Amino acid sequence: DTDLKTSNDLSPTNEYSEDIYEHLQDLEKNRMPRQSFMDALPEQAWRARGRVVDWLLLLHRQLELLSETFWMAINLFDRLLSIRNIPVARYQFTGLVCASLATKSQESIPRRINWWELSSDDGDNAEKFLAGELAACQQLEWRLECPNPLAFLRRISVVDGSDTISFRLAKYLVLMQCFDPHLLEYRPSLIAASAYWLTRISLKQFDWPEILCNATGYGRDELFPPATCMVRYLCNPVKLENFFYLFASTPRLKASEFFYDWARSN
Repeated sequence: DTDLKTSNDLSPTNEYSEDIYEHLQDLEKNRMPRQSFMDALPEQAWRARGRVVDWLLLLHRQLELLSETFWMAINLFDRLLSIRNIPVARYQFTGLVCASLATKSQESIPRRINWWELSSDDGDNAEKFLAGELAACQQLEWRLECPNPLAFLRRISVVDGSDTISFRLAKYLVLMQCFDPHLLEYRPSLIAASAYWLTRISLKQFDWPEILCNATGYGRDELFPPATCMVRYLCNPVKLENFFYLFASTPRLKASEFFYDWARSN
């Protein structure tokens, strides 16, 4: 199951886990898209962005890439959208450039440029992709590394006694940040904590123990706004099918169906 593949699990380096976690918390502050872009992007552009992200998720599945690779690609994509005025017609190309950069950073065997070239609907050649990668790196000031909610979610799960059911269900909710623009303003650590809290509620575990509050640094009042966005997303009709059907499979506990049914019955 490629969704269970991980590359930055902290458990093999327990003696450094606290330092690593603090570093990720510091880093996430500087790897967020600019808030102004979220407020200024027109509705048509948001829909186009959503389609590209959903399509990139399909490519991610086909290539059996790490979860971190997808997260990094979307983070780079959104950060570029927030600092550049990119035409909607070039969203797919920009997304592919970000996916290529992410595989080079995260995967032990990255895909060759000609694979991304074949994936483009606009006939962009290898030279354009290489030029696009260089331009993206320069515009991002070569700051490509970025924390993602999965790293924080794993820590929460370990603190909670390695609850694998809650962890696997919550992975669907954290991925929602890539598709719902209302969640982009929240830090990955807050998304992870909110997703885990909402998962506990869906499993009729209504408390938020002090140990989880201390481990995440977030109380219920802080978890409520992003969790509300997640519930609102679940109450709307399915728009992005790849995202929904990826998590409708048995190996992923049919998480998408579980949460949609839960949201509509509560």
